[in-house]
Amino acid sequence: MNIYNFAYFYLLALGLTSSVLKTADNTYQITAYQVLSQAEKNKIHWDWSKIDTSKINGIPIENFFANTVAARATTDEPWLFGTGTSAYQIEENCKNNWSEFIESHPELGKQPAGDCCKGVTHALSDVKLMSDIGMNSYRFSVEWSKINPEPGVFDQAELDRYEMQCKELVKAGIKPYVTLFHYTEPVWFYNKGSFEHKENIQYFVDFCAKVFEQLHPYVHLWGTFCSFEGYAFPGWLTGEKPPAKKDPILAGRVLKNTLEAHVAVYKKLKSMPGGQESKIGFYKTIMQLDPASPYNPLDRAASYMGSRAMGYTIYNFFKTGVFDLWIPGKVTMKEPSEYLQAGEKFGDFISLSYYCHNYISFFNLSTRKLFYMYRDPQEVPTANDRYTIYGEGLYRALKELDQELSKPCNLPIYVVENGIGTNNDEYRTLFFQRYLFALGHAIADGIDVRGYAYWSLMDNNEWGRTDKCYGLYATDYNHPGKTRTLKPSAYYYINLVKAALGNKL
Repeated sequence: MNIYNFAYFYLLALGLTSSVLKTADNTYQITAYQVLSQAEKNKIHWDWSKIDTSKINGIPIENFFANTVAARATTDEPWLFGTGTSAYQIEENCKNNWSEFIESHPELGKQPAGDCCKGVTHALSDVKLMSDIGMNSYRFSVEWSKINPEPGVFDQAELDRYEMQCKELVKAGIKPYVTLFHYTEPVWFYNKGSFEHKENIQYFVDFCAKVFEQLHPYVHLWGTFCSFEGYAFPGWLTGEKPPAKKDPILAGRVLKNTLEAHVAVYKKLKSMPGGQESKIGFYKTIMQLDPASPYNPLDRAASYMGSRAMGYTIYNFFKTGVFDLWIPGKVTMKEPSEYLQAGEKFGDFISLSYYCHNYISFFNLSTRKLFYMYRDPQEVPTANDRYTIYGEGLYRALKELDQELSKPCNLPIYVVENGIGTNNDEYRTLFFQRYLFALGHAIADGIDVRGYAYWSLMDNNEWGRTDKCYGLYATDYNHPGKTRTLKPSAYYYINLVKAALGNKL
């Protein structure tokens, strides 16, 4: 960045933060996002030393969630407590864009998933593991590359396998929540440019329709994309994930096309037999980008732009049918949707994926990097380099979704991906205490949350690493059978679920 670009950006930042953001109560209002001054930082960080996480508004947390469960017991959408996995991360023999990416980039040092969990072998016995700990829902993905190995070709044996798994779940009293896209795609689709091209959307619609046709009698909830922004930006903007491109315009195009693909799939499935009775939604990933220094207008502007790209752009698309992405000096896209008109139905619920927040600085002196994101060194760390234990962030994320989509569009929320990677059982217990307290706090404040799923059922391949250890069950990667062993720290969650659902384990 030369001095002229820097001067331009600084003036832009001053304009954004002084005329738009500063308000009379000394907070910073960014459309629907709050970036707080240092004096108001308690709204970003709760004082956990003064919080009794065993109670929600004076009610024991087990009783609070039991009441929450009871309130939904007579509806066709009961409260869900569960856990989740994704196909590539646990199944054997996945040949897709991720396996191709890892094999073609050995310099990254990533481990192929291989048979690290033998998820296909253990599909039915894993149902028993969930039943043993009292779960009443399971969020999992189906592997596109296995079901649809070539354009227009579908593997009936793979569809039958997933149907058998769904039947076993239903038999055990566990409601299946099927994710249709969890970051992986067939190599043939990858080679066609993935979602860079709107013409490729129909391939995904056809795949989803085929899966829905066979599995809809058993599936309680359907999710299309596990993350719009979590797929488009790391793959095409920062180059961290396949296809490892750094093209802001292509990143915008992919983001728009995945949003369009969701709407196309929603409309297609709703038009099919069983569609009107089925609940079909999408995921929203949230990671708050708080300014490294709330006094620095450049940091506040960086926070604003990141929040706008990953939040407003998606919310606005669904509410208005207009894709509006702005990354100063890189991308300006404002285009109407080809699939969605303002006010049209685009989903039956929202799924939230949330882990923590990050700080963002316009320029970090120690790394000499622009738009540098980092975790708070004062928060409890996890095995993920960017994640910490930040329970209050779940409340903030639910509040954001509530204000932006849930209430305006009358859509309930399910927290479907929330977990911690750690080998420290004390940290995992602390995680559960804080995040489940924040969840209860959000429900008590009137946010329409209808379920929670912990990530994940067992330790698995976290996109090239098996040492992050998110599971309720530990996986013995050295054992030929990839055996699972329940972790002591899982019991905080298990005991709460048992009390809330009335299970006797």
